This record gives sequence, structure tokens and C-alpha cells, in this order.
Amino acid sequence: MTNYTIQRWLPLLFLVSLILQTSLVMAKTGTGLEIDNPQQVYVVYTVEPDGVDQGEFEAIIDNQLSQANIQQSPRDDAQLFLRVEEHAGEYLLYLDFNRTMQYSVDGKSYNKDGFVWGRYVKDIADIDELNEDVEFLINEFIEEYSKANKL
Repeated sequence: MTNYTIQRWLPLLFLVSLILQTSLVMAKTGTGLEIDNPQQVYVVYTVEPDGVDQGEFEAIIDNQLSQANIQQSPRDDAQLFLRVEEHAGEYLLYLDFNRTMQYSVDGKSYNKDGFVWGRYVKDIADIDELNEDVEFLINEFIEEYSKANKL
């Protein structure tokens, strides 16, 4: 009787084990946020509405990056893009991280630029809400970026 029970549950245990092993392997893959010299990031601002003060965003982002010991410095391989647009009287906010990835195929080295992290917020009614959303998104980015780069 015990032998029959083991034979009955063995395929299920094997399947559960296989799923757990697969999920562990997938969890160890990179996020794309990992870069060389992660203490420096270049922030690019694109603020389209005329009535919006870009300096407020710069102050918020600079303050949050400074608290995380990340400096703003020009670099081509790692850029954080903040973009603000206005449509139908409401603001849209985008925060995207772009980096250069290097990989090898058949002994040849290649570089590829691409966005590896991004968030957006729509239907933002006023400047105060916009500033709060900028702070929220930069903090989310810093948390994930710091974790990926072990800062």
C-alpha cells in the first residue's frame, strides 16, 4: 500500500520540483539595470509644457540620487530619461532608463542601446501631484537600481 502511494505521488513531486528549479533559475537572471560604475547616472530632462519648472524636477531627482550616493555625471552608456508632456489639460510623466548592453556572438563583440526599465503616470491633474509622482518614480528606480548593482 505504501509503495502504491509513493508511485502515485512521484510524478506530482517531480513536476513541483521541476517548476521550483525553473523559477529559481529565472529569478537569478539580470534585470538589465546592472552597469559598470553604477555610482554615476546621467539624467536627461525633456519638459514640454511651458508652465512647468524643470528646476523643481532637477531638485527632486538630485536630492533623491544624492541620498542614495549616486552622482549625476554625463555618460553615454547609462541614461535616465525624465519626460513630461501635457495632453488635454493633464500631465503625463515618463521615467525610463536606457543603457548600452555588450554581448558576444561567435567571438564577435556587439553593443546595443535599449530601454531596460521604465514607468509612466498619466492623468496628473496639477503641479503638486506631478512633483509627488516624480519623487515616487525616482525612489522606485533607485530602489531597483541599487538592488541590481548592490549599492
